[in-house]
Amino acid sequence: MKMRLFSSVLAIMMALAAIGGATLAWFTAEAEIADKVFTAGTLTIEADESWEEGFSVENWNPGDCTEKEITVEVTGTKGLYLRAFITEEWSNTTDLGNGDKDTGPIHTRNIDNIHWKIDDGTGTETLVDWLNYEWQMLTVGGETYWYYTGGRLEPEDIVIFLSEVCLDGPLTGNEYQGATYTLGIRFEAIQTTNHAEKFEWDVAFIDIAGVVTGWFEVTNVGTPGDRWEDVGGNYYFDEGDDEWKEI
Repeated sequence: MKMRLFSSVLAIMMALAAIGGATLAWFTAEAEIADKVFTAGTLTIEADESWEEGFSVENWNPGDCTEKEITVEVTGTKGLYLRAFITEEWSNTTDLGNGDKDTGPIHTRNIDNIHWKIDDGTGTETLVDWLNYEWQMLTVGGETYWYYTGGRLEPEDIVIFLSEVCLDGPLTGNEYQGATYTLGIRFEAIQTTNHAEKFEWDVAFIDIAGVVTGWFEVTNVGTPGDRWEDVGGNYYFDEGDDEWKEI
């Protein structure tokens, strides 16, 4: 009897062991996807300036033209749009009976006796009037900026902003003896993707072959980001399109 009971218990244990062993026999497999690392691009610029050798900012004379080269280089990994905020000012001029010539801060490049010149980019070092070349003034929301009209800049691109500053002789009389001309420039850049310039600057670079090329104030029409129009109502851009069109 004991032998029969022991045999029964042993048979049950063996059956359980067989069941337990069977659970380890299923076909299984595993697969992993390697970690994907997303690295953000960089949007950076670097401004540089150089003065004419031997020039003294303490002894500027009417009629002088002074080499002052200002450049901006794209040093990051992303393409960008570029603009500049300019501040010019004459101060400490003398009142000779008709009032002084102090201007206060000016952002619109219209001081009549100060002329800027820029290399025309032909490689001949020919200088042209700055106002007729590559920078467009646009006032939006009460702020005046100068926008680079060459459109998108790529990494390692270098833009010449200014080559020479001249003090007009006939327009600079004795009121300016001992006076100070101050020039300040702040460059700003923004990515060219995902309508960043439209959302952040409220402007767009519109380039329609044979029709128009330049910067315009724009507004978002309808669902945010779906359609943009210039405030003059002449051009539009629909989400999904790759170019501006005439209305």
